Amino acid sequence: EDSQPAEEPQAEDLPEVPGYRLEKAVGHGPRGTVYLAHEKESKHRVAIKVLHFAVDSAIVSDVNQVARADHHGIVAYQELVHEDALVMEIVEGRSLRDACESLTHRDRARLLLEIARTLSAAHAEGMPHLALKPENIRVADGRGPRILDFGQPVPEQAAREGLFSSPEQIQGRRAGEASDLFSFGSVMYTILTGRAPFHRADKIVDFDPPLLREIDPEVPEELQAICLACLARNAPLRPSAEEVA
Repeated sequence: EDSQPAEEPQAEDLPEVPGYRLEKAVGHGPRGTVYLAHEKESKHRVAIKVLHFAVDSAIVSDVNQVARADHHGIVAYQELVHEDALVMEIVEGRSLRDACESLTHRDRARLLLEIARTLSAAHAEGMPHLALKPENIRVADGRGPRILDFGQPVPEQAAREGLFSSPEQIQGRRAGEASDLFSFGSVMYTILTGRAPFHRADKIVDFDPPLLREIDPEVPEELQAICLACLARNAPLRPSAEEVA
């Protein structure tokens, strides 16, 4: 979840989700608050995101599509309760940023390859993510990277201000699979250099980031080339996720 740690709520402040008992909030972001919970009957523990916005039929369709997703790299939803609470498995592991701290560039590239393959599979099913960032990618030992939050709309203001958003999202234009590739390029840049390509969202539309090898000369030239191709400001010039993989 692209969220900040949540303050510990009082028990009476926890929302009601039919069939589940919420335990505590563990994060919050522009799209919702995430809680640890368990099913009342089976006691099975889950994560539940209570959304901050009204859910329309298009969102329900997107969520149902993600629920049917059968790919190890996609964290699918178990159900949508009352059209405002998404139930999903508890995803173990660390954020991609934390997981890559001590890895070689080759090992980081292996993780990025798996992410590109997951995006390719999602795009083949017509499922753009539109909010890809290191915090939405979890890495668990032995399982590889997994992407959360497919199928959830991104509030326009959050897209305009996101450091991993594409130029078209910053400008409020239509976003799609190519937008994911720009975000992937930003993630790749961050993972390979240790810093995001842009420190302010208003720089994304008109400025190019420094070359990766100017920040870290050990970044392989081939990886730099792939990353910069993804960061093309003109969406049609970006490669597809399949081509990146």
